[in-house]
Amino acid sequence: MEYESTKEEKFDSIYRSYVKDVYRACLHISHNEDLAQEMTQQAFVNFYERFETTKVECARAYLIRSARNLLYNYYRDTQKEWVPEEDEEDAPIIDGIVDSVEDQYFEEMKRSMMGKLTHEILEDLKAHHESWYEIIHMIFLLEMSHDEIAEKMGITKEVLYSRLHRAKLWIQKNYKEDFDKIDTA
Repeated sequence: MEYESTKEEKFDSIYRSYVKDVYRACLHISHNEDLAQEMTQQAFVNFYERFETTKVECARAYLIRSARNLLYNYYRDTQKEWVPEEDEEDAPIIDGIVDSVEDQYFEEMKRSMMGKLTHEILEDLKAHHESWYEIIHMIFLLEMSHDEIAEKMGITKEVLYSRLHRAKLWIQKNYKEDFDKIDTA
């Protein structure tokens, strides 16, 4: 069962990386160490049960949001009133954590979508016009200078600039809608 050991190792790594953050968020809300510990563990159990369907790169955001919701559900179900202390100096911390978790989640989603789109563009560009692909690859992935690329390809810099310009126009023409979808996501 190599798959299981890999799953276990990934989960253990995620647990070690985020257990303190999740616990702190729970403690901040509940002001109760036992309850914070219980909700932290339950959030990780829920994450483990959904491990195959949850994006690992969104683990921190998922876990903090899950733990927070578990706490709110606990207060609702037990009908215990939860009132944050007004004089807390660190009151903005949990709001900052939640906001940053949401921002982090959406940024990770955009990054993931952009990565997939970039891969698709490079594959299509390679199939459509290989010299354009080579130029884009050398500039943006290998970070070579224009002089180095022109020399390697045996062309002048003017020809390089012309091909680069045409490649960019082709990408804009064929993928503008995809970029716009990512920007509005």
